[in-house]
Amino acid sequence: MLEYSEEQLDMMKEISNIALGNSATSLSNLLNARINMSIPNVHIESISDFIEEIDDVEVIGKILILKGDIEGSVLLLFDINTAKKIVKDIASGQLLFQDELDDIRISFIEEVCNIVGSTYIRNVADCLNLRIEIESSSLLYDSLTAILSYTLMEEEQFYDEILNINTDFKYELDTEMMNVYFYFVPRKGNLNKIFKTESQF
Repeated sequence: MLEYSEEQLDMMKEISNIALGNSATSLSNLLNARINMSIPNVHIESISDFIEEIDDVEVIGKILILKGDIEGSVLLLFDINTAKKIVKDIASGQLLFQDELDDIRISFIEEVCNIVGSTYIRNVADCLNLRIEIESSSLLYDSLTAILSYTLMEEEQFYDEILNINTDFKYELDTEMMNVYFYFVPRKGNLNKIFKTESQF
């Protein structure tokens, strides 16, 4: 894996801060509640090392495939309890309470992932003055390790690095954090293309 400078990591941190801030605003609009976000930390790791280190939790979310000037994937995943809370707040009395995620509730989560994830990607593209198109995959519902292993390790000839974008989302009036997992996985060579691009922020 290539080594990256502090300046390059700071660049990705600043871009992610802008993009995730707008994603938090999109989520706030969906939930009709203010969502606060911490300043993100960005770590670039090899995929194999990262998968060995992560805590295995059950998650639900989507992979958004990137095409155009930058190719790769963005993974947006929620732990199950966070997903259930989001559905409850979006539905706002439209659905009877139940603990299981049925097809209707899963469709709510799918829509959240599409809106929040695409907001992030569009803002990254704007910051870098790049054209990025988004292809959405089907919803994923499994352990975090299984999802990352299945989606990334099987195509490891295309991917070797992952940007672990670590931030906290939280309801303004709630002390409990929303457990959100945000990963950007560029195809080989695409991260250097980003660093060679003159950002627009």
